[in-house]
Amino acid sequence: MWQVWPALVANAVLVFGPAVLLSAGHVFGQRGFWMALCGLSLVLAAELIAQSPHRALTARSSEADRSAKRLNIVQGASLLAVLQFLAMVAAQDAQQPHHGMEFLGLVVLATAAALRLSAIRQLGPGFTDGFQPATAISQSGPYQYVRHPAELGLLLLPVGFATVLGVWPWLAIVWPPLLLVSCLRIWNEELGLRQSSVVPRCIYREG
Repeated sequence: MWQVWPALVANAVLVFGPAVLLSAGHVFGQRGFWMALCGLSLVLAAELIAQSPHRALTARSSEADRSAKRLNIVQGASLLAVLQFLAMVAAQDAQQPHHGMEFLGLVVLATAAALRLSAIRQLGPGFTDGFQPATAISQSGPYQYVRHPAELGLLLLPVGFATVLGVWPWLAIVWPPLLLVSCLRIWNEELGLRQSSVVPRCIYREG
């Protein structure tokens, strides 16, 4: 549990550091800043606590694993850039968001955390930074309702973040590129699953 704290601090510095510098520290007086920080930390803490120690790739990883890892890096960098941009926009806006919007944003962030947490726990060691062709596709838990709950949770993260900060209109500009990266990652994973002998073909005929 104690290993989570350094990651939370590093995440807060990376996401909010540019906004703090841009506003000369005035962002600390904004209620939305602290609520967004708490909500974002909730999502990250839930994921770090639940994730398997087998998530990291090894030297014996396949090319499919390495390809998935590269997409993960692009996705992570894109998400960080989006969150940094939204935080900087909020730092320049002196108007406090409505309490109702802040609450709605926290609900979206909690939903994102729940989706990510349930997906990680459902897959267990199968939730890795690569692609696991030897792992059968899951059809229980959150996967019986959503094909890619972890991806959905990730896409909801900037939505809740922007709503808490009161800068949700900017999502029309910054959210589509993140959606594109997630679609590429999903396509890569689906392609690998279609080619895997452990996944019943009827799943794809029905899907």
